[in-house]
Amino acid sequence: MHGKVSDRNGRSTYLNSVLTVIAVLLGIIALQIGPDPASVAFGEARSGRQPTPAPPNAAGQRIQMIQIMERISAQLDTIEQAGTKVMDVNVVNTPEVKVSE
Repeated sequence: MHGKVSDRNGRSTYLNSVLTVIAVLLGIIALQIGPDPASVAFGEARSGRQPTPAPPNAAGQRIQMIQIMERISAQLDTIEQAGTKVMDVNVVNTPEVKVSE
């Protein structure tokens, strides 16, 4: 019976040790991945570089393109309407026509 208890304690100790090592390694990786924001801002200030601009706003670009397309469509509608109307044309001056035989 003592063998089972010590075996369980041995497994628990081993499991706790392994989990502790994994937690420490994950903590080290997390510290390496995410730099300190204060040190990044300080580094940018010292280098004289401008911060990276934000990515373009895709939704705003879509809205702008839709507005432009609506204006173009309205202009085309106006041109089409002007082309379908009956026009009264009066010729005031014409050059003299020479017929050659």
